[in-house]
Amino acid sequence: MNRLSRACLIWCCIVFGSCAHDAKNTPESALLSPATPLKTPETDPIHHNNCALAHPLPTSTQAPHDTQNKSSQEVPPWLSTHLTLETPCPRAQHLFEQIAPKLGLKIENLIFKQSSDLLQKYRYHAISQGNILIFDTSQAALPLDEFTFLLAHELAHIKHHDTNKQIAAHLLSALVKITLAGIAFEKIGSSKNSLTKICITAGCLLFSHWLSKRVINQYVHYQEKHADLAAINALGTKRGAIAWLTRGAETNKKIDATLLKDGIRNRDSLIDSAGNNLDDTTHPALTERIAYINAAMPNE
Repeated sequence: MNRLSRACLIWCCIVFGSCAHDAKNTPESALLSPATPLKTPETDPIHHNNCALAHPLPTSTQAPHDTQNKSSQEVPPWLSTHLTLETPCPRAQHLFEQIAPKLGLKIENLIFKQSSDLLQKYRYHAISQGNILIFDTSQAALPLDEFTFLLAHELAHIKHHDTNKQIAAHLLSALVKITLAGIAFEKIGSSKNSLTKICITAGCLLFSHWLSKRVINQYVHYQEKHADLAAINALGTKRGAIAWLTRGAETNKKIDATLLKDGIRNRDSLIDSAGNNLDDTTHPALTERIAYINAAMPNE
């Protein structure tokens, strides 16, 4: 086994181990939902603690699936130690049991929880990893169509196995980077100047890192777009998606205006005039998402 092969093998072990660790221990790597404003009991008639219905849901003729006891035993310890997990409120559980089959998912294979500190700790409104879907308790106070889209979007990520695909993409990216650097190092192996070797190898690593980051960002945007489209197709309507994304853009603009008024906003604002968060590289711009969703259902 030559030097390049050994280096690739060692790097593969290191990267694979770190990717698995990140997926299990850092919710930052989970799929993220865009910002939506929170409601308080004073401003919204639907209190998020009791999950009262804004609009009554049809009563299911089937007995609710007994997934709570099973799910509570299957929640990984790394997740339960980071977040306060609770049994979903009846409103959320009912929606979950309606939406999952529409996306071809079996409820008994999924873990569904709500968390009172997901948004506070990690600024996530909902996450999906593997077969786990967790939403912040406050999101149950959203209007019915918006909350429905939020759950459908995350379930679409589960259907597409997007978290596993992202881990595989990062692993492949790391292997490509170390391989290119190794090839560059061997090509200049005859050079007697060690500084030249180091500079060229470092240059190859930096370039491959920049390129792989661009490619992975584009792939993540592709995943988000297909989760959006799968969600609205399963629901048969785009109303919740448009309302939710529009709410996010308006909220971003209000936050930016408040920071500017108070004089605590950075000179280079991360919010543009349309309300897009320029700091969010994990999702397409809110206006872009609204545009392709409208294009997918132009007649609604």
